Amino acid sequence: MLKAQIRSVIIYLITAALLVLVIQRVGPDELLATLMGGKPGFVLLSLISAQVIIFLNVFKWQILLRSRGYDISVFHLWKLCLVGVFFNNFLPTNVGGDVVRGYELGKQIQNSPLALASVFVERFTGFVVLVGLNAVSFVALTQYRVTENPMLAATLLFAVVGLAIAAWLVLDRRLLSIVVRRARWRLAVKYLTKFEKFQQAIHEFRQDRSVLLRAILLSCVYYVGIYGYVYYSMLAFHEDVWFLGVALVVPITNLVAFVPLTFNGIGLTELAYVLLFPMIGVPAPAALSAIVLIRANTAISSLIGGLLYSRMRADSAATAVSPVSLS
Repeated sequence: MLKAQIRSVIIYLITAALLVLVIQRVGPDELLATLMGGKPGFVLLSLISAQVIIFLNVFKWQILLRSRGYDISVFHLWKLCLVGVFFNNFLPTNVGGDVVRGYELGKQIQNSPLALASVFVERFTGFVVLVGLNAVSFVALTQYRVTENPMLAATLLFAVVGLAIAAWLVLDRRLLSIVVRRARWRLAVKYLTKFEKFQQAIHEFRQDRSVLLRAILLSCVYYVGIYGYVYYSMLAFHEDVWFLGVALVVPITNLVAFVPLTFNGIGLTELAYVLLFPMIGVPAPAALSAIVLIRANTAISSLIGGLLYSRMRADSAATAVSPVSLS
């Protein structure tokens, strides 16, 4: 418990230090002036785009669930996604909200392994696409000059290694079988058995290649939506923004957010924006203002998710349902 508290304190300190570093690098006065000069029309487009990209993930999640016989409405899954956003802003990882939304759906459909597996597959297919996009971005932005761009090289290496480890631990059923057979503690066996059911549910998704292909294609559409979201956020503070340039930088900034050094990538992402977007002609104050706007949009979604979660907890009618329909 004490170690966890110490780790949390260290994470918060690193987050705060990076934010101070970024603000000092840009200049508080320049940042404030840029923020005050934001164009309301593009700010509104940014806000709308933030919800559009959530719905893109919702559609993918719905397709995965339907492939297993669960017809869940888009609106209900959207609410669960916003609940996930809410918890992402209160838990020290950017995957904590995924666990919560999977857990809540699992209770409602009375199939926790399947619900959590659907969330994992939804996220994993997106991460596979993200790693691929990062490879393209790395080549385009560095032209193989690895030693001149250690931050980009380290980020891509982290992604590839992380993806490989996650795939091996979750998808290789032989490894878990060996661990379960050799486990001695009753509590360990209990949770390993639950994980085995989760792994089995993932295996069922793996067998349906057409659904996985659709999930990957929707992930590609999702990242096009992300490009538009960031593009509008940039246009709110800078007139001359190159869309294809945004498409090259965004995968790297999104991947940086997964590095577990700060609270939900805060500080690291801001630093990446300030360092990378000037490479495509966006001034650092405008880049930092854009991520501030994106953080504000996330805070709004988080607030809505918190209200929805409170309603879900207070609603005694939110009981388990059969795998037919949920609205």
